[in-house]
Amino acid sequence: MKIIKLILVMLIILNPAFSEEIKPLSFNAALNEILSNHWRIQSQEFKIKSSETRLISHKLSLLPAIRASSSQSQGSLSPISRDYELKSDVNIFRWGADIKTLNALELDLLSEKMNMDQTIIQAEREATQILVNIIFYSKKTLILQEIVTTYRKLFETAKKRYEMGKLALQEVEKLEIDLENAKSNLADTELQSLSQQLELEKLIGHSQIQTEWPWQEIVLKKNLKNFSFSVSELPSWKGLKTKLDAEELRTSQTKWAFLPALNGNLKYGYYSSWGTAWSASINVSMPLFEPWSTYSQFKMQKINTQDLEVQFRKRTDNFRSDYDNAQKSFVILQDATLSKEKALSTAKRLYENSFKRFQLGFITVNDLALDEQRFYDLELSFNNGIKELHLSLVRFCHSLGFRLGHCLE
Repeated sequence: MKIIKLILVMLIILNPAFSEEIKPLSFNAALNEILSNHWRIQSQEFKIKSSETRLISHKLSLLPAIRASSSQSQGSLSPISRDYELKSDVNIFRWGADIKTLNALELDLLSEKMNMDQTIIQAEREATQILVNIIFYSKKTLILQEIVTTYRKLFETAKKRYEMGKLALQEVEKLEIDLENAKSNLADTELQSLSQQLELEKLIGHSQIQTEWPWQEIVLKKNLKNFSFSVSELPSWKGLKTKLDAEELRTSQTKWAFLPALNGNLKYGYYSSWGTAWSASINVSMPLFEPWSTYSQFKMQKINTQDLEVQFRKRTDNFRSDYDNAQKSFVILQDATLSKEKALSTAKRLYENSFKRFQLGFITVNDLALDEQRFYDLELSFNNGIKELHLSLVRFCHSLGFRLGHCLE
């Protein structure tokens, strides 16, 4: 039994799945892995295939329909008779309704392909949000751990000075409260970090990524003046415009359903009564009364097109507004974060000096707390500013209809 257990332990140790740790992925590698299996992209691929199938089906429906039939009959007073027949029905003329339907289906397919670009952008935005949040909470956790460590040192120093009669008990109790509060903040942040890691695990099976800001220098120096906005270049706008064009064609197509249709019929076969024979006919059919179903279809299609026109105009205005807001937000955040970076450097120097003076007994806990609170508040605020700048650049880039990589060049 011991030998079996030893063998199992050795197999586990030698198994690469157990012996090798997952190497943390870079930000770009993690992003690409998420997008390669993202459910939104896979769903859009199925929509494209569905549109392709409908288009092929309609093209095939324009070909002549050919049917073969065979019959045999026999009676008490008649011999066995066998008949064979080929029959073909041909759509000759329908006022261009079939071509309009074909063109509308081609536009549907083109619209879905354009929507794929927008779907990738949407998936990229969601994935970037998760990755940026993981880095943010990792950085925030390190800062809060530093705060906890600092408060613990201050608390221990304060206790020693109290025991020596150099510090009031009230000052020690203040530091103890600050320490417990810092521990609580750290625990809350660790829970938030865990939540984001679990979201990433759902997407790629693990949460091992490098926790350094991928574009910190870029977002602090990025100049947006090199970018220009054109609504007609947006994948979402092009997809919506193509969809509107398709619906307008369908409206036109349903209108021709009120007019006569011209169809052809061809038969060829062997008949026991008169041998080999063929026949051809041309039929004209015109809807006279079909409980207003044709008119209702036309009316519904026209309403759908008008509704899409309203949406198109509204979305067009929103696209421009989204770009303006994204551009202004990035500039404001960039200026604010650069200011925080400068202030953080000064606050760090002041805090380090105050900490040394506190250890030497030159200043009180309250004096140290002011410089300490200022430094750590700025450190947390700067970390939050870098996070918001990353996400703001993503929003700006996507408002132009570009993938993230295009804006980082």
